Order: sequence, then structure tokens, then C-alpha cells
Amino acid sequence: MEEIFEAEVFVETVFSLESYQNNGTWFYMSDYSTMDEFMTDCAAWFSNEETPEYIYKEWTGIPDTLITRMLLCPNFFEIREALRMIERRFIDPFIKWCVDNGHDLATDDVMMLVTRYQDYVPSDYEPPDSEISESEDNHCTEPLPLPLHLLLGQGFGTVEIFDDNYN
Repeated sequence: MEEIFEAEVFVETVFSLESYQNNGTWFYMSDYSTMDEFMTDCAAWFSNEETPEYIYKEWTGIPDTLITRMLLCPNFFEIREALRMIERRFIDPFIKWCVDNGHDLATDDVMMLVTRYQDYVPSDYEPPDSEISESEDNHCTEPLPLPLHLLLGQGFGTVEIFDDNYN
């Protein structure tokens, strides 16, 4: 997911494809900070069309959950900016954490998710490598999630859940 900072999208229009004009182009998402800026450039590129219907034919660096042929997530730039708050080595574990916990980057408040994730992960935590070495005797095919006590920010031991006035 680190590639989101260098994302590119090839934009075409329905009219252009139907009329065999093929005048689409690659847009470098790093050139834009808002969806309005991006859409303004798209409109300028296809200025010969009154109301262009955009088609995103190809893309790199954007997860498929944020883009389809007909729709780019309206929150794409907010998501990208929120991910800048995370060290690059934590981006993929963050995405996995979101998926594992039922969070949807396209609709949830990404800044809040980033903050919650940073609260859960200790500052000295090292994310596991994506590949498991052959010397390890491990049948798991993917890195294990953080242990529950690290996610909750608690050490081992008991936690008192009742106060002194409990009957």
C-alpha cells in the first residue's frame, strides 16, 4: 500500500471509447491534493466533452477497494494524507488491521482509524516481515497479528473490573 503515494490512473471517457478516439491519459495522483483538483484536470483534458463520463481503465498504487473502472473513492486524497501519518513500514499492517477489525477505508474516518491504530501499536513494535524464512518451523502462511495485550496496551496480569463498592 506504500505505492499509494506514487499512484497513477489512466483516465478515459465513455464517449472517447465509443467513438474510438482513445484520447485518455495517465494522471499522477501525487500532482493533486484534493478530488476537486484532480477532477478539474480531468475536465480540462476532456474539454471537448460537455459532461464526460470518466472510466478508469488502469491504475497503479491504488487498492482495488478504492477504485473501479467507473468510480474513484471520493475520499482517496484524505486516505492518502492520513496514511502519511504512519511510518511506511506500518502501512501494510495498518491496512490488515483495518480489514481484520471490519473497518472500511472508503467510508470510515481514516484519521480516527490511524489514531486508534497508533494508540494500539507500541512505539518499539517491529512489524513482521512479509515472508517467513525457510528455517522457521512455522505452518502459518502470513504474519500473525499483534498479541491481544499489545493491542489493548496492557501487560500480562489481571485487570480489576469491579470497584470497591461492588456487592
